[in-house]
Amino acid sequence: MGTTHSIWEDLLEETSFTLFALHSNLEDYALAYHLNLGCGLRLSRYKEDLELASDVAFPFFHWDDEVNQREWTLFANRADILETQQTGGLFSEAGAARRHYLIPERKNVDYFLKIEGDVSESQVHESLRSLPQLTTAYALEPDGLKSKLNLIL
Repeated sequence: MGTTHSIWEDLLEETSFTLFALHSNLEDYALAYHLNLGCGLRLSRYKEDLELASDVAFPFFHWDDEVNQREWTLFANRADILETQQTGGLFSEAGAARRHYLIPERKNVDYFLKIEGDVSESQVHESLRSLPQLTTAYALEPDGLKSKLNLIL
């Protein structure tokens, strides 16, 4: 068991990426559209969601920029799961939403933009700041996140 753990730790040390926290009240598809339009990206919805547990999945958008050798990924930080409960009353089912976070220690962040490959952090930051659809955007240090594993596909 210790061997698996050390291999995984080695993989994490080799995995480096630039990470931005994005705050916006837009839906994920609308934000991806505005990032594509305003920052010259080509993000598209990935065919499979990122599953953290059997009942929790996070949709994400991805673009493999082969020309510049970069990979861009937009993650939603929140997923609301509707749970139905059987009741014996007039209305046989009652629903309650349960909220899950991709990065629980950053519950205030709406989205994360992950960039793998060499990129000018300041240029990306300026491009993001120019988008009126974003309330704010700032760089995060991925190594400071306890849930960094959730961002590695």
